[in-house]
Amino acid sequence: MRHGGKSIGDKIAKEPDAVLLGYGGMILEGVLAVLVILAVTSGVTQETWLKTYANYAKVPTLPTFAEGGARIAFRKGANVIWPLFGATNQLLAGLALLVTAYLAKQKKPLQYTMVPMVFMVVMTTWGMVANLLNYVAKGDWLLTVIDAIVIVLELWLIAEAWAVIRRVTSNKAPSQNTAA
Repeated sequence: MRHGGKSIGDKIAKEPDAVLLGYGGMILEGVLAVLVILAVTSGVTQETWLKTYANYAKVPTLPTFAEGGARIAFRKGANVIWPLFGATNQLLAGLALLVTAYLAKQKKPLQYTMVPMVFMVVMTTWGMVANLLNYVAKGDWLLTVIDAIVIVLELWLIAEAWAVIRRVTSNKAPSQNTAA
């Protein structure tokens, strides 16, 4: 028995529909970025805002806006959490490539997603472990705990995906629970 809702792959009727889904995801990510910049810049004086966004008047684009938000954020000390945020963001990109498990189920070639997934996951895990050691050395227990939780969740997701890939590639049918 399957628990929970359908996966995104089940909701796509045909391959071209994935374009709309991917595009919508990118648009939502951009909206989220703007909202984060607005949250970070709340409480900034008008003088600081105008000085920071002087280039925005010349080149009114989202990257220019994001650059200004980053400058304001780093003035407030956001660079303390930036290494954890950056590594976690890249880890999500690597874990998104766990679609390899879905491809295995569909009997599709795995190398196109497996190679980049392994690279992304190994490199970001390396960075997260380095961050973890730095946080422990500094006695920053909040970031230590957050980093450790993310690493544990990452390992769990990888173990689950690996189990699916091994089961599918060894042609074993999943065990059926008949318990009521």
